[in-house]
Amino acid sequence: NNNDNNNNKNNSNEKNNNNDNNGPTIRSFQDLSPSELHPQAGPHRHIVSPPPDEIPVTLVTCSTTVGYLHVMVHPSWAP
Repeated sequence: NNNDNNNNKNNSNEKNNNNDNNGPTIRSFQDLSPSELHPQAGPHRHIVSPPPDEIPVTLVTCSTTVGYLHVMVHPSWAP
């Protein structure tokens, strides 16, 4: 039983190490849902739906001392 407990602890630690934030959580547009890429008006979001994207959207990821900051730049929203 003691060996089983140690094995479970080791497996748990390995899982935690694999889930550590070793890089950005958003690496490409494929990591985003359609509602994150193209938000629509709703009760807890925008008053009106943003204009459609006529120019490609840019994903900007900044590394800070407290983690990563992801910004979606929609040039069509504020040309």
